[in-house]
Order: sequence, then C-alpha cells, then structure tokens
Amino acid sequence: MPQLSRTQKKRITAFFVGALAAWVVSLISQPLTYLADASSIPYMGIILAWALTARRRIVQTNIRRLLILASSLMAFLFLLRQCRYSYFEHSPMIVRYLWYSYYIPLTAVPLSAYLTALCVGKPGADRPLRRAKYLWVFEALLCVAILTNDLHQWAFHIIDRTSGIYTYGWLYYAVVAWSVLFTLAAFMELLKRSRVSAVRSLWYIPVIPSVLAAALLIVYFAVGGSPMVHGFKLYNFQEIFCFLYVVLFEACIQIGLIPSNSGYDELFLFSHINAAIGDSAGEMVYQSRNYTPDVEDENIRSRSKAISGGEIVWIEDMTAIKRLNDDLQEAVETIAAENTLLEKENEGKQRTARIETRSRLYDEIALSVRPQLERLDALLENAERGGKIDREKLALASVLGAYIKRHSNLVLNADLSSAMSSNDLYFAIKETAEYLELTGLRCALRAQGEKNLSSALVILTYECFEAVIEAVQPAAHAVMVDLSAADAFRMTVIADVPDIGLDEEWKQSELAALGGCLSVFRDPDSVRVRLYAGEGENV
Repeated sequence: MPQLSRTQKKRITAFFVGALAAWVVSLISQPLTYLADASSIPYMGIILAWALTARRRIVQTNIRRLLILASSLMAFLFLLRQCRYSYFEHSPMIVRYLWYSYYIPLTAVPLSAYLTALCVGKPGADRPLRRAKYLWVFEALLCVAILTNDLHQWAFHIIDRTSGIYTYGWLYYAVVAWSVLFTLAAFMELLKRSRVSAVRSLWYIPVIPSVLAAALLIVYFAVGGSPMVHGFKLYNFQEIFCFLYVVLFEACIQIGLIPSNSGYDELFLFSHINAAIGDSAGEMVYQSRNYTPDVEDENIRSRSKAISGGEIVWIEDMTAIKRLNDDLQEAVETIAAENTLLEKENEGKQRTARIETRSRLYDEIALSVRPQLERLDALLENAERGGKIDREKLALASVLGAYIKRHSNLVLNADLSSAMSSNDLYFAIKETAEYLELTGLRCALRAQGEKNLSSALVILTYECFEAVIEAVQPAAHAVMVDLSAADAFRMTVIADVPDIGLDEEWKQSELAALGGCLSVFRDPDSVRVRLYAGEGENV
C-alpha cells in the first residue's frame, strides 16, 4: 500500500463518510414519499466536490478536463433523477424525456473514462484526443437517437404511455454494448499503463473497488433491478455506476498512475535540499530538514527567489563546485598544452555544442553495463594515490561514465519502443567522442541522412563503437566515425593503429539475427571496422 499523507487520508475518509451518509439518507427516505429520492442531492454534492479536488490536483490538462467532464455528467445524472422523481412525477411526457436523458451521461461517461485512460502516461504534447474526435460524433448520434425514441421506438417500444410499460429495442442493446465496451477498454488500458510504470506493484488497488462495483452492477441486472432486503432497496444503478468511475480514477491518482500535485509538503520536508519557503510576510511556512540559515562560511551563500505568495530561500555550498572548477581548469590547461601541435594541424574544425541528455536509469539496466561499471570503479579507486590525482585515469573514467549513461538511455528507450532514430545513435557516439578528447584521442564524427532503426541494432552498433575504442586505446592518436543512413545503414570506424584484437566474429550471431554483418580491414598504418545492416524503413 502507498504511504498516504494526512491530507490524503482526510480527503478519502470524508469521501467515504459522505457516501455512507448519502446511502443512509436513501434508505431513510424510501418509505417517506415527500422525501422521494432525497439522496440525489448529497450524491451530487459528493461528485462535484471530488471534481473540484481533481481540478486542483491533476497536473495534465487533458486528464483534468476529461475528469471534470465525467464528474459533471455524473452530477447531471443525479440531477435528472431528482427532477424525475421529485418535481415532474405528475407529467408522464416530461418524466419520459428525463428517463431518455439518463443515457446521455450513461454513454458519455464511459467514453470520457476511455479517453482519460488513453492520456495516462502520455506527455502534454501528445494529443491522443485528436484521434478520438469521431467517437464524440457517434456519441452525439446515440444520444439524439435515444432522445427521439418517441418517433421511431428503436430503443424502447412503449406499449402503454400511461402505465409506462415498454420493451427493449435494438438501439437499447447497442447503447449498453457501447457503455460496457468503453468501460472495459478504459479498465484494460489503465491496467496496461500500470504494468509499465513505477507503480506496477500497486495495480490491485484500483482493481479491487472496480471489481466490487462491477459485481454490484451484475447483481442489479441479474435480479432485474435494485436488490431488496426487508422492503428496502439496497442501492440504485446510478450510485454504483458513478462509484465505479470515481473510485477507479481516485485509486489511480492515489497510487501515482495519474500524476497529481499532492504531497509536496512532505516531499519538501524530507528532501535533501537546504531550503525554506516563506509567505509574503516573511514567515517561513515550509522548511526542509536540512535547512541551516545561520551558517557563516566564505563558501556558503544564501539565495532567494520570489514565487507566487512569497519567496523561496536556499543555501548553496560552493566548496565542491569551486574545487571542481579548479580541477577542471587545471585539466583544461594541461590538455591544451599537450595538444597544441594537434590543434594547429586541425585548424578550421569547430567543436560541436553540448547536447541535452536524459539520465533516467533503472537499477536493472546496470546489468547491461556491468563490465564498464567494474572498470570505472577500479579507475576511481586508483585515481588518487599519495594525495595526487591521476588525471589520465579521471579522463578514462569520464569516457566510461559517458558510455554507461548513453548505453543505459538507449536500453531504456528500447523498452519503450522497438525502433528509434539513427540520430539517437549519433548523439550517443558524439558525447562519447567529446569525452575521448580529454584522454588525448582526437575524434571526428560525420553523419549522413536519418532513418528509423531497430532499437536492438542501435544498441549493438553503440556497443561495437565502444569495443573498437577500448581495443585501440591507448595506442591510437585519432579516430574517425562515419554514420550513413541515407540508404542502407552503415557505421565505419577508422583508427590510426595497424591492428586491433577485434575481428568479424564479434557478436556474429546477434548481428546476423538483425540482418547485419561486421567487417575489419587492416592497412599498414590504420584499421577500419565497418558494421553494415540491410535496406529497409526499420532495419
């Protein structure tokens, strides 16, 4: 079970207490004709209150709008029921059209739930709702067909308008199928999203109340209406219908499948940052556990920034940053002195801009880069001996760190998609090449064309590049990489060494399974390694 904050516990408790009170009101009002269906009002209030909390909590715009739409439709359903049984019970025609109007929320809420499920886990720029706009057209046609039932009687064949006796038509079953199918689709889509998210171990939390609500609905239809105990109706269809969707999506919010902005106060308190948030009067409202405003040190500085309703104050320790800057400056000067001749020979070449990278890594990805991690640990352990820093080992460690990060990102992207752009491989090799510059190995990188490649081929190509680099170090002085995706995909690596311990047998079976092959060409003063994959849109 997830750890709930005090605010979340209060909100959930208030919701269930309100629902229980409304249920008790429905039981009490049943024998009292002048309080007919009095429970619709508290149910309506509970749903609208939940909609207001969802509007405040939900971050993603599409999900927030769809949940508010579904909540408004559910509140509209109870409003129709209240009007039907309390205000217009003496007008058969109005009662009949109020009954027809039930099917507006009964068909639109499942569709809204399905579209909400499609938006879960999607970035804000992704617009799955564009592809579903035609579903709203069909929804509107269904509602119009139901509301005009008196003209064609496709949904309900009215036998006696006075007594209200009727039989079901084909349109009624189509509407039921519409609601059931979209409800199941929403449920299955949420389950699928939870399996690939960080909350996959909590999948059962939204499932349990949903299955309970579905069971109550099955009982409702099996007995032909509300179950009776000692002459009292235990529940009505509308309550369970709304309970199903409200509890399903609230459970998804609570486990974090649907992102919300709740619980930030506890997160701020237990964070490792040294900061505090104050109101407009200067009083500190929130403080992290590590907040120490009174420390006096030349390397410590206090920073602040105005925010809505006050300001945030944080303490920065510049000791490590200054030490790193000094070390980096010394490393740059050393490398510049050692590479003066090479820089003169390569005038006119521009160093490319740094690229933005993503560094989200899961623990299990570490298994795929275990040899590099072990080597990195060994380098870092031996980097400082006798109080002196071995800068050569630090440079090699930075190369390994770049490879580990980029390889992990590629593996993570491969879990999400079976194909990725050749530019992803280009950026990975480009960043590794930049770090290789620190070791004194000059690197040149050229790319032609762009196409979608198999994710496995991208990862294997990057591993091939790393294997070549490890094989040529430290004998090589220069390496050139040529990526071509104009037609068939090809990577060529040229190094100024006569031979390396890498041949065509390198991961031959894996390359063959992807339609690729590896060739090694040796010259007296250089070696070329070429990885080739066949033609196609996604090779």
